[in-house]
Amino acid sequence: MFNKIFRQILLKFYMDKLKENCEWCVYDPYTILIMIQINEDCKKQMQRVYRMTILDSFLHKLSIYVLWPRFSHIFDLHLDNIQMCEVRNYKLNNHAGLHIMTTVRCYQFLIGLLKLQEAMNLSEQNNMLRQRYSRCLIEVKTLVKRMADEHFMQHKDRYIFLVNNFEFLVIELNKNNFKKCKNDVQVLQKDLEGQMEKLIETYLTLNFEELYKLVYPFTPDGQEESSKKAQEDLVTKDSVKHLKAAELESMGKDFLKNYKQKVEQIIKDIRNNVSNTSFQLDASKKQ
Repeated sequence: MFNKIFRQILLKFYMDKLKENCEWCVYDPYTILIMIQINEDCKKQMQRVYRMTILDSFLHKLSIYVLWPRFSHIFDLHLDNIQMCEVRNYKLNNHAGLHIMTTVRCYQFLIGLLKLQEAMNLSEQNNMLRQRYSRCLIEVKTLVKRMADEHFMQHKDRYIFLVNNFEFLVIELNKNNFKKCKNDVQVLQKDLEGQMEKLIETYLTLNFEELYKLVYPFTPDGQEESSKKAQEDLVTKDSVKHLKAAELESMGKDFLKNYKQKVEQIIKDIRNNVSNTSFQLDASKKQ
């Protein structure tokens, strides 16, 4: 009887009016998530306290057909904005530190989403929320890489910029200890370590250029090889056949004379340019 009397009012007036207001006035994903939670709480309150289930179907449709589609649309707009961001319009002024306008603001958006997800009891939609969070984190990483490529001509400055911005995301996300984003943080941590490895390699190349040119062609390039196979490759390299003993001796003497000073300078530069103390110490050990 209730549905027969109020069905048209609920559907045509309340639901349609709410959908219209959401489409025209609401562009904040947090607001939509809070509205979804309020809607779910109303349904549970009616079930547990008043033992009324007559509006369950309507409240469920309200979430499925109005609120969640609006949340998806707004979130996709945020992702589109990140993807279409014109990085050349940002003024970095050759500063390779943390970029507040992008990394920090994107982090704040992500952390707000995660905190709402932790506070809300939406078991059916948790996977969907986590997937969108993961997509957003990937787009943020891509944006930071685009900015590095656009604004820094030297590889060293690019890697410093990436390390400083990636490590901020890793540290801040770990501080909040969100269980549902551990895998994403681990992936980001690997990206950060990879950029740090490239930064160290770049410093070594700049400070030990001749030695690096000699050694690098004989490295396995990330592939495991037996010592016998490596020795065979070393002998067959044409560049070795043309080397003179005097050149190798001069290179060795120069290395023994200057390597400590150069390594100290590398460590000093990394400490000055990389904001995270743990990565400074890690770099020092690797040197």
